Amino acid sequence: MNIQGFAFDEKIYTPFQKFSNNFSGGVYVVIDTITWVVLDVGQTFKMSSRFPYHDRQDQWFQKSKNIGLLFHQEMNDQVRLQKERFLRAKLTPLCGDH
Repeated sequence: MNIQGFAFDEKIYTPFQKFSNNFSGGVYVVIDTITWVVLDVGQTFKMSSRFPYHDRQDQWFQKSKNIGLLFHQEMNDQVRLQKERFLRAKLTPLCGDH
């Protein structure tokens, strides 16, 4: 799935699932799976260390009860941060800092 020119996994993950340790770093987009409204955009060096205990999770569930995560793998720290900033600016998520 393409989001603003970046290839994201086709699978929609849940914020409560445990990611295996070999699930690497990347950028994630949190969406409402019914309306596809973007709730949040973030990045992490390892998904298993960020989920299922995200600090803005309560904000997501105030906005929607149908939460999904889209994932784009990016191992390079600087590139990952650039992609996160770009996507936050383009997608204007409802949660987090802008």
